[in-house]
Amino acid sequence: MLQKNNTGDTDWQDVYITADYGDTIYYRIVITGVDEITDLVLHDALPAGYSISGASALTIKLYSSSSDNDARTLTLGTDYTYSTNSSCSVADGCDFEIDFALLLAEDDSGDAYYDKVLSLTSNADEAFIEIIYAVTVDTTSSYIATNSVTDSAVANTNTAKIVSSGTTKADDASVYYFELYIYKYTTNSQGTEVPLDGAEFTLSYTEGTTTYYAVATEGDDGEYTFSRWTTDSSEATALTTNDSGIIHIIGLDKETYSITEIKAPDGYALISDPETAGITVTTNSQSGLIETVSVSGATSSVAYGSGTVDATKVENTKSSAMPTTGGIGTTIFYVVGGVLVIGAVILLITKKRMKDE
Repeated sequence: MLQKNNTGDTDWQDVYITADYGDTIYYRIVITGVDEITDLVLHDALPAGYSISGASALTIKLYSSSSDNDARTLTLGTDYTYSTNSSCSVADGCDFEIDFALLLAEDDSGDAYYDKVLSLTSNADEAFIEIIYAVTVDTTSSYIATNSVTDSAVANTNTAKIVSSGTTKADDASVYYFELYIYKYTTNSQGTEVPLDGAEFTLSYTEGTTTYYAVATEGDDGEYTFSRWTTDSSEATALTTNDSGIIHIIGLDKETYSITEIKAPDGYALISDPETAGITVTTNSQSGLIETVSVSGATSSVAYGSGTVDATKVENTKSSAMPTTGGIGTTIFYVVGGVLVIGAVILLITKKRMKDE
């Protein structure tokens, strides 16, 4: 089971979660039947781009039952040992393992069993071990394109294996991230869409009364990698369209986003109303994993690079405002206009004075 940002036990998910690159991912592993097994080792293989900061990232507790509020926290070196992939006893590609051999004891007949567990719990038949740990996620984690999901690599799957008495039980949990394309264009007199570069946007979403703005790292030519959310609009990253009118941002959670133009291309009017783009998913009825991804809003297929992308389209029109540049002609216009206004005021005052006389 897993969740993001440690939001509470009720939020644990069995199969997958969706997240931003900026989220901290928490995993929860529950091992039951600990009063009957003779040995226990947990092997964990993290997705590419995930890392754990060591044994200090682990919280391991022994519960007497599901309703036990007084769980005992197990101690590294006393109740279990921790090792990384370089020293794992089983060469199965795991990133770290937790060995509970220190919980083993022998009864009078010399049989190994979890006698220590029995002494530590008030209800050994229902006792279980809970392991919770946080991982950090870098920006090499795979993200899902806005089309059918056919590559399992995009799932960022964590595989945990529990080895006990020669039996191995494995379970998976996956994390998904998404992408978003924005396409800026105008329509010429022939009705053809023409991409516009140099437009700037912010990406945000609102939860309750709070608006969160995206902070992202700029890459090459309109490419951005999401890093975190901020409630300070002045910290928001200005996402700028490239020569193809495209902004591409990766590492987003599924959400309904507002795309707000903060700077129009030269000669074009600034759009006052934000566009909306909602990332939605469908899941496979058998596996429970994400099967397709789509983006709602003003989205359609746009030619980009060697193919096409599904992009949220934002159209601009030419500005109708009078130009503020143009050399001496404009200057003369303003000077003459100013003289006429002053002349009218002088005339008005003169006439008023003449009438008073």
